Amino acid sequence: MYWPDTVVFWGAGATASLNFPTTDSLGSGIGKMILCNNNVQKLIDAMESSSFCQVIAHELADFLSVLYAKDLGDVSDCAMECGKRIFPSLDSQSLRSHIINLRFHYDWYALTMVGHKICQESLKTSQKCDVNDLYNAIDDGLSHCSGIVVQDGDDVIILEGSRLKNARTLLDAIQMWRISSAYQSILENDPKKLNSYIKLAEDLATLMQEEGVHQESKNVCSRDFYLFSYAVISLNYDPLLIWLLFNAHKKFNDDNPPCVTKTNRSLKLFHDFSLLFGIREIYSQPGQCTDSNKIWYPANEGAVQRINGYENLDRIMRIGKFYYPHGNLGFRRCPNCSKLNIKLGDQWENHSKSLFYNYPFASRFNSELRTPKEKEAFEKGFYDAIECPFCGTLTYGYNGAFVTQSSFKKEPPSFLREMEDDLKVTFAKAKHIVLMGYSLPKDDALWRTYFLSKKGKGDVFCSVVVGYKGEKRWINFGCVDSWLSKCKEKDESSRELDASGITAVETAMEIFGKENVRIYAGGIPQVFHNGIDDVRALLYPGHIFK
Repeated sequence: MYWPDTVVFWGAGATASLNFPTTDSLGSGIGKMILCNNNVQKLIDAMESSSFCQVIAHELADFLSVLYAKDLGDVSDCAMECGKRIFPSLDSQSLRSHIINLRFHYDWYALTMVGHKICQESLKTSQKCDVNDLYNAIDDGLSHCSGIVVQDGDDVIILEGSRLKNARTLLDAIQMWRISSAYQSILENDPKKLNSYIKLAEDLATLMQEEGVHQESKNVCSRDFYLFSYAVISLNYDPLLIWLLFNAHKKFNDDNPPCVTKTNRSLKLFHDFSLLFGIREIYSQPGQCTDSNKIWYPANEGAVQRINGYENLDRIMRIGKFYYPHGNLGFRRCPNCSKLNIKLGDQWENHSKSLFYNYPFASRFNSELRTPKEKEAFEKGFYDAIECPFCGTLTYGYNGAFVTQSSFKKEPPSFLREMEDDLKVTFAKAKHIVLMGYSLPKDDALWRTYFLSKKGKGDVFCSVVVGYKGEKRWINFGCVDSWLSKCKEKDESSRELDASGITAVETAMEIFGKENVRIYAGGIPQVFHNGIDDVRALLYPGHIFK
């Protein structure tokens, strides 16, 4: 059975040029915030120095100050003052109740106390918190039902399970807001930064159209025809790549697509996520949002086979495998029916201002709500409320569905497990692995296990695209060993080694064999910046694909 030949692992380094946070920068940002001891101005300064968008830094500082309380029911005058700025529509009594409600979902006090206890030394020396250590400490306390003992001045406090759970939820949320803030900062200050990524998505669409035309003699209901020759495994939480691909496919599907087969049917491109969920409807024009909670369902192989099999239809479909095994910022799991539903942008545009969910506080980056139930919740201060399209229950930011950086691996939601099962087969069948900004770190045990299953298989090749200070050209198969030796002579510090991508290359060589690895260390998006020929060289190196 046919499976994609090339599998692209899309890691944090792939969007680092957009200032989307890596694990290290997340730790630095959270460490600086913890050291502020709930001083609003210090929080603003800490977040701005950690590349939060300036507007969000001010709004989030107020939000965190509202959440900070040793006693969850004690709402200070300072908390009320901050609350009035970020919940302007609420009267004093409603605001007080809303603040207490929020503290039972997001616990900034508990998170700062755990941070001071667990990351004490690193906070002193480098103002950093190891995000993995924070998650591990919280999850250890939760798994043993023991809580965590912390010191607050002269007071010894036991943070019990409920507070640890809410501290963890806030840690998740801060990471997510850091990513959405970076995206919004690009839209505000330098939208042209997205151009290379938009061009990548359109070049991929062009290649898949050309591939479909080239294979038109094949049975259009067979995987050899309808399945893209590349698949993407995104280890990032942000939905940027899939959103740009959605827009590219929409553009190419609508703009005189090529026709295949003797029946003169137009070729349409879609994605297969290997599971069924609802995507919130995307509108064609600004202001088209109505009171509708309409959803779309993603394409899958069954739908493709049925549509391609009907000769009287005017279209033929091709689909590409796309996976988010760690989840995505657009994912929400309904707390009532447990269904997965997804929100992307509200309308078709690459530079969508509504790509991410609303913040749980008043922000000019919050987007229009659709249903009467959502609008009613908005008026009560629940700005991030989204109605589940399946059962009508309101979902919130703390209902997100993603797997975070803890060593305590819990059973993921069923839909992520289903996605992972399909992903395993795609990965196992691939003959070309592309590591795009993913260095396969040693603490990433799950993915290292998958990769080690490829060890010793001489027919599997790996292209490593990491680092940013190397030559802007491919170091081809068989030449990496000598390149590596020269780099090591020149770069001695660990920082320099990472900048050259050396650590990732050594890992790939260990797994795939030095003769089966090539590298591009000149940066992302430089590796695909010059257009479709660069993208073709990235996915289908001539050494492998004749």
